[in-house]
Amino acid sequence: MSYGDSCQRTVEDERWILLILRTHLAGRREAVLYRVTRRGKLAVSRAEDKLNLARRHLERVLDAWDTPSDWDDLSLYGFYCLEAAVEAAAVRVGLKTSKKHWEKADVAVELHKKHGLPNIEQLLHDLNDARKSAAYGDVPAPNLNAEDVASEIERYVDAVEALVKGAP
Repeated sequence: MSYGDSCQRTVEDERWILLILRTHLAGRREAVLYRVTRRGKLAVSRAEDKLNLARRHLERVLDAWDTPSDWDDLSLYGFYCLEAAVEAAAVRVGLKTSKKHWEKADVAVELHKKHGLPNIEQLLHDLNDARKSAAYGDVPAPNLNAEDVASEIERYVDAVEALVKGAP
């Protein structure tokens, strides 16, 4: 392998994801995830941006759980709320994130084990099935309690917010 081949491979490998730690004026360190797209543009995903997205989804969750429960919105926004919260926490602590649902569940398990966040692995799987049931009708809906689901989602988002906004 020539030097040029080695450099090309390095460039190819670095195109996908680079993780950079920045220090803010307040002295807080924040992980910022940079991804170079195939077109060479830099995409930035910060923990606080993902947390804000999770909060917006949470508003829809809290509107959907009350009687009569809107399971379409509760399952959809609940699922995406948790995924955004998992991404926020992962970026904050420097974990690699993924666009694949099952890999986000794995990241949630790691966040639970290593950073003390609530364990939401089963809830993510249940909400994904509920979302598929509502959207496609080819998966049976899991037996869930709307109030419990909304409460658990809110508790997780609050825990992620404490992690993201807390000291490193």
